[in-house]
Amino acid sequence: MPLYPVFLNLKGRNVLVVGAGPVGVRKARGLAAAGARLTVVALAFSASLPKSARRRKRAYRTSDVRGCLLVVAATDHAALNARIARQARAAGALVNRTDDARDCDYQVPSLFRAGKLSVAVSTGGRDPRLARRIRLDLQKRYRGTR
Repeated sequence: MPLYPVFLNLKGRNVLVVGAGPVGVRKARGLAAAGARLTVVALAFSASLPKSARRRKRAYRTSDVRGCLLVVAATDHAALNARIARQARAAGALVNRTDDARDCDYQVPSLFRAGKLSVAVSTGGRDPRLARRIRLDLQKRYRGTR
């Protein structure tokens, strides 16, 4: 399925990440850096979670998705991620399931910034390693761009 590429202004927009393992933390960092009003729901938290994130140390609840523009399902449980995705869509949110690219409403590209230049590389979730490799090659080439 072809995707429509877009850079979103998330400043002040409600975004939810469920799960605070390495993948959830990485997603949370990017969302916090974009200015999202970020909530992270997890049973345990890493010290590397962005300080601006609101932490909810508990299990996911259906009501967590209410009012969110984006929801990231980043738990280690496929059935829970599927349930989060269904409930988030029912609430009008766009979903990124970190364990199933086919069940995503949006993909997060491999990204680098150099001054005002932003370069995003995507394989539509099919080969994140290739996207990262291409991004690193471009980053080496354009690192000094301002």
